[in-house]
Amino acid sequence: MFYSLPVPFQDEHVASVVYRAFQCTHHLSIEQYYKQELNELFFDMPQRFWLNSYFDVAIAFKHYFELPEFLSRFSNLCDYTLLLNTEQTNIQSPMSLFEYLSTVKFVQAVNIKSDRAWRYCPECATEEEKSLGTSYWHASHQRYYRLSCDRHQCLLKSLEGKFGLPPVEQQSSEVTTKQVATEKRLRWIVEQIRLTPSKLRKSCLIQAFKQKLNISDAEHLKLQNRDRLRYLHHWFADCYNKTGLGDFFEWGAMGANLYPLDSIRGLYFMLDCKNNIHPMIYLMLCYVLLTDDEIVMALETPNEGAENNFMATRMLMPFEIPNAKYA
Repeated sequence: MFYSLPVPFQDEHVASVVYRAFQCTHHLSIEQYYKQELNELFFDMPQRFWLNSYFDVAIAFKHYFELPEFLSRFSNLCDYTLLLNTEQTNIQSPMSLFEYLSTVKFVQAVNIKSDRAWRYCPECATEEEKSLGTSYWHASHQRYYRLSCDRHQCLLKSLEGKFGLPPVEQQSSEVTTKQVATEKRLRWIVEQIRLTPSKLRKSCLIQAFKQKLNISDAEHLKLQNRDRLRYLHHWFADCYNKTGLGDFFEWGAMGANLYPLDSIRGLYFMLDCKNNIHPMIYLMLCYVLLTDDEIVMALETPNEGAENNFMATRMLMPFEIPNAKYA
């Protein structure tokens, strides 16, 4: 696709490498180039991680980096596979995983504010412009569960307008104590999830959510489940509003009947393993519904041969909803 590719900087996102190569070899805007020449969707947000151009760049550097290492170091691909079963035989290789992700449509992705725009640290951008001659997009800054830059302890800013390299000489904003605490716990939750085999992660968490909500999969208890959730989802919304999670989400009118915060159907939808929900939604559910000890307990790896019944011995105490009267 490009005749000459620049060597990636430390923690540089592959989208940034693509753009710097484009600057040297083309005269169209990069949006026009993707639409007219490549007939591909342009990576106007970090969620568009499956583009062929990403893979082309990885292949170009195959003599320096193995494909898994390249995708791990220079993309945020692993963030989107957090709750996918990557042990399936059809997606074990990086290329097959890439192809698989191109077909996955995450429900509620539009509501993840921290994943809707390219983000940068103003301090990093200014320093890199002076020392390297160019700013660039950091892979670590695009993680949807991050709000701040580790190095400068300031809030990440979102790119406004057309895609380009991060602007320089921008004013940085100090991160608040509440934001630090929220991000710290989210990152800890992600670390705990990654310690669990990928085929068990999602089912373990959903089972823990159901135990805390005290709802059952049994067909004859569906009515009782709905009655309980009718009381519960109002309480759930109150709990969410007391956290610092509002910086990560932007709830709107579109698909409101699927929101877990204001819809029984939405909360039920989140608890179905067959649905592909954006991973940040599950992190939000962990944050609101489970304590740290309960997260560790829910994600403990079962003994060999106990995959089907290991959760039966890990009973989490259900929530007590004040003044709730349900069947």
